[in-house]
Amino acid sequence: MTESKKIIFTLLCSIGTLAVTAYTWQNILLTIVLLSVFGLVTLFVERSKSAVIMYFTAFILGPLAEVWLIHAGAWEYTQPTLLGIPLWLPFLWGNASLTLNRINIYLQSVFKK
Repeated sequence: MTESKKIIFTLLCSIGTLAVTAYTWQNILLTIVLLSVFGLVTLFVERSKSAVIMYFTAFILGPLAEVWLIHAGAWEYTQPTLLGIPLWLPFLWGNASLTLNRINIYLQSVFKK
């Protein structure tokens, strides 16, 4: 798959990730399943060790940062399920890292030309 097709595909998965989160966040299991599908499909297209590392780094560190900030009083979620965050949040962070990784790769390829 070309870089242009990968960026379009990743952006579509990102829109899907946002839509799923916006419209299913109250159903924790459904949200986790759908976010996992978008993440797995994106990882399948990427097929790189760095994408997997990015995903799991964001999956862990993003929610940890949010837990800290929530406990500091910066914000709160309407339906937290663990330590002040919803259980689907790590999956959202993981998917966001894949989007940023693909945008970075795409921009590097554009500016190298």
